[in-house]
Amino acid sequence: MELMTLVMLILMVLTFLEQNEPPPPDPPAALLEQLEQLDDLQERIEELEPASPVTSVPAPEASALPRSVNKIGRNAPCPCGSGTKYKKCHGRDGR
Repeated sequence: MELMTLVMLILMVLTFLEQNEPPPPDPPAALLEQLEQLDDLQERIEELEPASPVTSVPAPEASALPRSVNKIGRNAPCPCGSGTKYKKCHGRDGR
């Protein structure tokens, strides 16, 4: 009988606590203000979105770009002044 009495008492306490539970606190005013600002920003973003997708501009052809420096031939002397061929000095392994 003691166990049954204890269970009944626990159920009564739990029922009492559930009925007398305080309401949840109101969200802080700062949080509500931030939510309103986010809604405003979302509306502005939707207004700014373009009606049609932006098309990309094709890149100019490589041959249309002028070369600013003359290309060094592999058998030409190296511009560093070592006296060796470019291919044996700085032209080696893509240096």
